[in-house]
Amino acid sequence: MTEIIHGSRSLEILNGEADDSGDLATLLYSLKNGRRIERKKAATILARKRGIPNATISEILHSARRTTRRYFKIYSEAGPSVLFPFRSSMQQPRTQSEDPEKTRHILELLHQKPTSFGINRTSWTQRALIQAYKERYNETISRGAITRLIKRAGYGWRRARRVLTSPDPNYIDKVELLLRTMMSLTDSELLFFLDEWGPVQVRKRGGKAYCAKNNIPRIPRHESPRGTVALVAALSATTNQMTWMFATSKGSSSMVRLLEILYNLYHAYSKLYITWDAVCWHNSSALMDWLDQFNDANRRQVAGPIIELIPLPTSAQFLNVIEGVFSGMTS
Repeated sequence: MTEIIHGSRSLEILNGEADDSGDLATLLYSLKNGRRIERKKAATILARKRGIPNATISEILHSARRTTRRYFKIYSEAGPSVLFPFRSSMQQPRTQSEDPEKTRHILELLHQKPTSFGINRTSWTQRALIQAYKERYNETISRGAITRLIKRAGYGWRRARRVLTSPDPNYIDKVELLLRTMMSLTDSELLFFLDEWGPVQVRKRGGKAYCAKNNIPRIPRHESPRGTVALVAALSATTNQMTWMFATSKGSSSMVRLLEILYNLYHAYSKLYITWDAVCWHNSSALMDWLDQFNDANRRQVAGPIIELIPLPTSAQFLNVIEGVFSGMTS
């Protein structure tokens, strides 16, 4: 019954299930395209044809039993023309043979620019399609017909959505390297996501606070400058713990300080993998030279982890897990 109400059962299935297959096409069309009362009438007749009791039909349709019984009586005595008196001849189901030519014409228009028809727009609207159709084929078409034909052809009006993409040609290789490293971590290895937040101005910001009934916290529009502060942090992919520090600005020197902190905190491990965004100060010559010298000196020591970099693809900040932590802090 639910499938009948929502029109999910095809004409072929109903032909095999109904005791009487007459008028099924008309009833199915009314069920999908009619007004609310017409849909209820069509659902009642289709359900009765399938052998569903009137009590069940009235309960599911939230109608009185005498109402659904009257629908079936009218249909049995006078047919669908009396059951659906408000449908004009223009509302009868159209055959598929009437529409392929118009559908092809509309799709040809959609694949052209409106400016080709003297319409000062960059995208199509229904009004523009009607105007271009009349100009090209010397024939008038209604908005309802355009909507029906476009929908039947499998097209629809969709709003464009901005998406995050990376232009890095080695995107797949870099992502696979990161995933392979994460899945092959040993007990003596750790992987960290590094990033910076800020710099932000030190000032009062909006929010909530416990205070007396008549004491309303106020934030001045213009505050005296108190400087800026940046946060540099690392998120462990294994323990989900943050290691962070404040800095005056973003740069290679801040990264060096944070790497030294991680080295001291996890001195018992054999290797620390570092992944971060592909920005200039993460790949500066000063940072790379320092890291090479640091690892060379560390290899001569008895203990201490080697630091290995796994840079993320270009413009792929959405892969950096620590961005979610910073987003929560900002909000």
